[in-house]
Amino acid sequence: MDPDDGPPGKRPPSPSAPRETVTLLLRKMRAQARIEGLNPDIWADDDYAIVDPDINKRVGRIYPEVILGAPKWLWFLQTEPAPPPNSGKADSLEEAQAAFKRRYQEVRGRM
Repeated sequence: MDPDDGPPGKRPPSPSAPRETVTLLLRKMRAQARIEGLNPDIWADDDYAIVDPDINKRVGRIYPEVILGAPKWLWFLQTEPAPPPNSGKADSLEEAQAAFKRRYQEVRGRM
């Protein structure tokens, strides 16, 4: 047995398994616009940028919108490459964050 294989009985993760947990920052889009040198006044108070601190870049956005009379939170992946699905909707901000994080982690593993 090679000493780098780890303890007996434990297998290394499969190549398709996510290698690490992704940490993302949820920041008001107004604040992110200031950082990026954009006009902060055009963004609503409940519009959020999602920033990957590992690459110090905005990678997505979450904001609410009324769809067929019901409020929903829309999320969008804003990275390259970003194969579909690049977006989704959720009933709450927390659900949108979780869905975005799952999808971003999948895409990031392919980058």
